[in-house]
Amino acid sequence: MAVDRPQDWAETLYRVWHCGHVHHKTLKEEPGCDVESHRTLAPSNAWDHKKGYRSKREMQRIEYHFDLGECNRQRCDARTVQLLNWDQAA
Repeated sequence: MAVDRPQDWAETLYRVWHCGHVHHKTLKEEPGCDVESHRTLAPSNAWDHKKGYRSKREMQRIEYHFDLGECNRQRCDARTVQLLNWDQAA
């Protein structure tokens, strides 16, 4: 990001990388940027189960303000999605 778009990088105050497919939550403060990994909403498959992966499932909605950075965060776990039948929506 800083190498490919140096001018954009220089003009920002809040820099965050969001990473998926890690299946667990982390937040690291790196020089000049926060790096956050997220859980998956996808169910486990046979390979995951065999390898012993038992991560929880959830999704998040993160709202950013242009001048203030992150200002709101909401999470929803997989059980809530199932109970509300969001995964069955057409």
